Amino acid sequence: MKKKRIIKISIISILTMAIVLVALNFNDIVKALNEVINKIVKPSITLENNNNTFVESELIESEDFQVQTTLNKGSGTENDPYMIYSAEDLVNLSKAIFEDEKSVKGVYFKQGNDISLINIKFEPIGTLGYPFEGVYDGGGFTISNLSINTTDSYQGLFGFVTGTVKNLTVEGTIKASTRADRKYSYSYIGGIVGAINNGAIIENCTSYVNVEGEIYTGGIVGASLYTDNMKAKGAVNIIKNCTNYGTVTSSIGNNNYTAGIIGYIKNDGSVSNCKNFGAITGNYCTGGIVGACYSTTIDNCINEGNIVEMKQFAGGIAGYSDDLVTNCTNSGIVTGLNDTGGVIGKSIGTISNCINTGKVTGLMRTGGIAGYIEGSNFINTGIINIKKYSAIDIYTKETINLASTKASIINCSNSGEVTSTNSDSRVGGVVGALTSLSNNSNNVGPIMIGCVNSGKIIGNDNTGGVVGWAYANCTGNNVSYSYQLGNEIYANGSQLSTTNLNGTSTTGYWIGRFTRTAAIVKTGEGACAHYE
Repeated sequence: MKKKRIIKISIISILTMAIVLVALNFNDIVKALNEVINKIVKPSITLENNNNTFVESELIESEDFQVQTTLNKGSGTENDPYMIYSAEDLVNLSKAIFEDEKSVKGVYFKQGNDISLINIKFEPIGTLGYPFEGVYDGGGFTISNLSINTTDSYQGLFGFVTGTVKNLTVEGTIKASTRADRKYSYSYIGGIVGAINNGAIIENCTSYVNVEGEIYTGGIVGASLYTDNMKAKGAVNIIKNCTNYGTVTSSIGNNNYTAGIIGYIKNDGSVSNCKNFGAITGNYCTGGIVGACYSTTIDNCINEGNIVEMKQFAGGIAGYSDDLVTNCTNSGIVTGLNDTGGVIGKSIGTISNCINTGKVTGLMRTGGIAGYIEGSNFINTGIINIKKYSAIDIYTKETINLASTKASIINCSNSGEVTSTNSDSRVGGVVGALTSLSNNSNNVGPIMIGCVNSGKIIGNDNTGGVVGWAYANCTGNNVSYSYQLGNEIYANGSQLSTTNLNGTSTTGYWIGRFTRTAAIVKTGEGACAHYE
């Protein structure tokens, strides 16, 4: 009886539903069925909102998410991430963050296969005000045919990231130009990410994207935002194990920051184990790895791309740095105007254990390792083991105190040709020019130790095999245990004699020119200096 009773109730329910459905039109029937199905098969998603409380999110409940089955594969945790399989998934993720203002803080996404964005008008994932705060794992797959042509800022596959992007390759083109109603645009353009901040991590990413921007342009990341109100306390932006193959170009006419990895980075960041093979062209602070680097270390990076800079500060590794650059190598051709170096264009920090083999051509202040090294008021507080590099000066028997200045160049070598055609070249095999900060007698000058040049040097006035020009009213310009190897040093069209280390008042086989109050320059074999 119980079984028959159940069957009877089921039949009555079905008949009742049939009567209701007959009373509705077809569209109402479809809508009602869809609502029932969604409630049955669609899981809820839990995300962390800005108030640090957990709520049921509508991340994929928007009408923008038409293909729900893809992102429903996963729960958004580290062990069970939401899966990304298609171009539509990427578009929906971008819309969810920007248009629907959904936070993905602490949410994990993982790409499951190669994805093509051909014929897709793509808006970057995350932007200023609505950053990507989650973790995107590319799974070693490629996103190809990315095509962006815009006048908007924060452009890349990701526009603005405060979370993590890793294990991803991107191919395509990005071009950001100035809007008609602006003189210029703060572009923030990168092959992978436009801008990063608040402890972002960009790891194991590769770009084959040809990038063209206005200001802050990079093969991997355009720039890190750096104002105090945009930076979380203690946050460190990290870029590691990334490689760029795309060309990176910034427009001529603005002071821009252009590089193969990141155009501009500031405030306690690090760039490590990165490589650039793309051609880089900029107008100010142009480098194979970093355009301009402030309070950020660069370690174990390689550049093989050619660098062209049209204004000031060009380097195979960085255009400008005020921190530690160590264990880096450049073999690309570096061409610039003022302050051009095989490794760094201008440094007020420490350069250690770096090598240049590429040809370096500049107008003024040109060097195989650095075009210009300037002393500073800051004290080296131990970013390297400075005691390891202390030495006894064989001329005065005094200990060289490397810790007295932040500006140091230690154990670097150049074998590339270094050329300047300017009448006042200030060209050197290791450093073009050494000075104290603002040429102030109260400031400590930079220190060089254990550096070697074996490259061909061509210049005019102020040309030297090791240092072209040292100028300052200071007593700290020490160049010790540094050497010139080979005999191809040319100044004003003549080859300098290896028997006359000081040369004339403006050229020398080892050292070009020193002011009267600069410290005596010493080497491991003796002393050489010229006084005015």
